[in-house]
Amino acid sequence: MAVDISDADKMATACELTAQSISDCVKSLPARPEQVLICGGGALNQHLILRLKDLLHPSQVQTTTDVGLPVEAVEAVAFAILAERTLHGEVNTLSAVTGALHDVSGGQICLGRNRRMCFS
Repeated sequence: MAVDISDADKMATACELTAQSISDCVKSLPARPEQVLICGGGALNQHLILRLKDLLHPSQVQTTTDVGLPVEAVEAVAFAILAERTLHGEVNTLSAVTGALHDVSGGQICLGRNRRMCFS
């Protein structure tokens, strides 16, 4: 038997599942954070943000834009930080996180014809 569910109900269900999943993960941490930063496309969903504020209270829920980093830029900034650490031969991959045998400086910088422009 097929159930006719409106698109609005499908979207509301998906949003609530997302909010509950995030809340469950945050609540499973050893200590409740004072602040939770939301980034990516979900940070543009005001209903999701309101649900997270409700579910995660008393933690302060904000978007990364609220603290100076555009929600659309978080991944690019993360990769820039990893690249910068690689350029300096610094560790950017932690064995405690990845399960690898030791910490490493992962990644490789492959310079093309524009290398002089990049490093002048």
